[in-house]
Amino acid sequence: MESQLVEECPICGNRQFTSELHLRDYAASHREFMIKSCTNCHLWLTNPRPQEQELAQYYTTSAYISHQKKSNSLLDTCYFLARRLMLHRKLRLIEMSHSKGRLLDYGCGTGAFLDLARRKGWQVCGYEPSLQARHAANPNLNIAATPTELSGQYDVITLWHVLEHIPHLIEDLQRISSLLKPGGLLIVAVPNRESWDADHYGSAWAGFDVPRHLWHFSRSNIAALFSNLQLSPLATKPLLLDSFYVSILSEQYLKTPAPLALVKGAFAGLWSNLAARWSGHYSSLIYFARK
Repeated sequence: MESQLVEECPICGNRQFTSELHLRDYAASHREFMIKSCTNCHLWLTNPRPQEQELAQYYTTSAYISHQKKSNSLLDTCYFLARRLMLHRKLRLIEMSHSKGRLLDYGCGTGAFLDLARRKGWQVCGYEPSLQARHAANPNLNIAATPTELSGQYDVITLWHVLEHIPHLIEDLQRISSLLKPGGLLIVAVPNRESWDADHYGSAWAGFDVPRHLWHFSRSNIAALFSNLQLSPLATKPLLLDSFYVSILSEQYLKTPAPLALVKGAFAGLWSNLAARWSGHYSSLIYFARK
């Protein structure tokens, strides 16, 4: 299987990289991958990575829970419960910053967030390339299969744990930004490689999720992306439950026995959130920016 080498940093154009981590795809292929760091802006990236046309096969696994609608394990059940709680919080955060209007969820998965927003009075549209996820979605949702099917202007565009998956980072962000109305709100949620749990688990941290995660962001990386797109940053908020799920999954990667993995993962998730109260480096962060 051929790999693709990323020769230039998409944020700053630098062509020099250093090796950071050597790690494994625990969810699907069990192949090994390398994370490298740009020597200038310090963006971390999976490099080399699978060819773009081969990336889809790394999502066709029952372990990729965000494209499923039923749970197959206790951890899956915890994920769905946490997601249900977080969907309402996400929508509340949006409505604190913007009145109802047209909302695009880019990379909407099975459409759970779109479904909630529609029921709360938003005009919704989604984009999701996965046929499996689209088939699992509510058929009443307006979900496009390709970005070219998207049209019009949106008041709010959300990318919930999507940016790290996008192969053409700058080009796709420019296209997404062009769909925002003047004064529109862009919301991006990504894992935070500077979090306590990322440091604690290292190459076994589930937030790296290679090769599905192509980019591994710091807060300064997101700030640079917003600056490149001439977006005005507004606020940064934590996704508090992510640290628990990611830590429990990381314990499973380490082959910790199931009952102990839940206990150790829950404790690590709690400790990560407590540490982040001082550092600001939560396991996952939501970034708000206005056009």
